[in-house]
Amino acid sequence: MANNITADPNCISLWRFEAGAMLTDTAGNNDLTYAYGEEFSPIEDTSVYKEGDCSALWRVSEEQPCIINDANLSNDFPLKSDVADTTFSWVLWIKPEVLTYTNQYILGKMDGSDRDQVLIIPSNAIPKWKFEIAGSQIDTGISPTSLAWHHVAITHDGDTNDLNIRIYNENTDSTDTFHVELSGGDIIVPANKPWMVCSYWTNLKFNLDELAIFNRVLTPAEIDEIRAGTFGDGGGGGATGQAALDAYTAMNLGCPF
Repeated sequence: MANNITADPNCISLWRFEAGAMLTDTAGNNDLTYAYGEEFSPIEDTSVYKEGDCSALWRVSEEQPCIINDANLSNDFPLKSDVADTTFSWVLWIKPEVLTYTNQYILGKMDGSDRDQVLIIPSNAIPKWKFEIAGSQIDTGISPTSLAWHHVAITHDGDTNDLNIRIYNENTDSTDTFHVELSGGDIIVPANKPWMVCSYWTNLKFNLDELAIFNRVLTPAEIDEIRAGTFGDGGGGGATGQAALDAYTAMNLGCPF
């Protein structure tokens, strides 16, 4: 089945990374651009993908970032510098090849030298999924599997400062979760860095598919619907009612699902 993500009014951007439309935001007005021109664009991979008929492939020190400057982001885009909206959900499929390099920055608000809010896989003896906020790395303790598809969801409630990361590993058919209430210097604030997919001279080879940005916190049930391809059920909106509220409460308390 195919998701109907754009039917949700809180879906601000959706990049499906289809052939001939790699940079197109199919939900909003946040089309990406090539940082160094089309000759350094990600590869249209029509053999390895999770949604539609294509995914975007970046290779080590080959393909360069796709970006949109902060000033060009739509006014409803979470973390835009002059909007002050820090409630968001990022949801994506990623298939990383975990290598022995450092600084494997995947996507977020960053530029060539500074990173404000970024999903990363730093390389060490046992790589873990991490989220970096203004240079401070938060370790989820969740390990990626090389060459396996992962469905990653990052949610942040700007009112409570709750950060939740939910990762499904297709190789192990399992879901791991991480929760922290941010405080002090780790509190997320809007910044004027570009929104960037992949970093300059990336040290990570990965496929990326169906990257969606919401300006609300998705429930675990909704995240699982997106992973299953049933979100919207042909008519918009994810899980609703008491079940969704219970799941959301469990997520913020760090309870198992």
